[in-house]
Amino acid sequence: MKNQVWIRASFHPTTTNAEINFFVEAINTLTAHITQWSREYRFNPAIGDFERKIYPNDKPEVYIGINGFNPLHCDDNTSVLAASKENNSMLKRLFS
Repeated sequence: MKNQVWIRASFHPTTTNAEINFFVEAINTLTAHITQWSREYRFNPAIGDFERKIYPNDKPEVYIGINGFNPLHCDDNTSVLAASKENNSMLKRLFS
């Protein structure tokens, strides 16, 4: 006897039939490939979740963080802050 798994899903009244079909198709795809895909993961009891197995030939995942993020930096080596000190008018800065 196979283990039974239940999925409970709630849909908002504005959810379209296409969105529900996408969800159902995703579940069907998962169940069709569960044996193959489950080999790539292991359960980590310390966190109570599954983690992807790391193989010797895998490239390390690169996460892009916010370190070094400078939203006021311009490509021409000037900054918006420097420009705003020279010209206090927002309209002049936008349209000049």
